[in-house]
Amino acid sequence: MQFEWTHFLDIAKFLHSNGISNNIPQEGAYRSAIGRSYYAAFCHARTYAVDYLGYTPEGNEEDHKTLRVCFSDHNLRPISSELDRLRQWRNDCDYDLPCYVATDNNSRASIGKAERIVSSLKP
Repeated sequence: MQFEWTHFLDIAKFLHSNGISNNIPQEGAYRSAIGRSYYAAFCHARTYAVDYLGYTPEGNEEDHKTLRVCFSDHNLRPISSELDRLRQWRNDCDYDLPCYVATDNNSRASIGKAERIVSSLKP
């Protein structure tokens, strides 16, 4: 069975809700939820672009940029913009101390953005 990238959204929701209830450290939960949301959206979008837009990933960090360019080139700028915002937040959460992005609102927003990307990219 092949892994479904959208399962990362389930993990993001789990982390977010457990952060809210303080079952796990809140900041770590929000940072991780934002990261998993980004990767759910990015990997789902990458698969869609390969299957339907002729995109060929290189398998390196440049794919994060070239995928957004692919969506822009195919008049799917909202997808490109949402991926860009999610990546910025994910980078902040992974590298910044302190991290002003790791909040309940941004964690919730990242899940919503990822869900919109996934739902708009159906075969």
